Amino acid sequence: MRVREDDLGEVITVLKQISPQRVLEMRQQVEFLFNAYFRTIKDITLTTLQIINDRVFPYAGRKYEEWNDFHRPVSYSLSVLN
Repeated sequence: MRVREDDLGEVITVLKQISPQRVLEMRQQVEFLFNAYFRTIKDITLTTLQIINDRVFPYAGRKYEEWNDFHRPVSYSLSVLN
């Protein structure tokens, strides 16, 4: 969710307009991202290495959807380490 600086005075109004279903979806997405990439130091390290790998080998890198779709299982394939 993004709010422009000019609209900061309207944040409460904007937030109240979000449906409960959308709030639930956003919470589930945040929970997925935290559990997949930030829960432990190991997860943070593997995520960092995967990002580096995607930058070094862009043809084999993950797409945006693969990083952020919480319906997919999380797996790490670090070809830079192989």
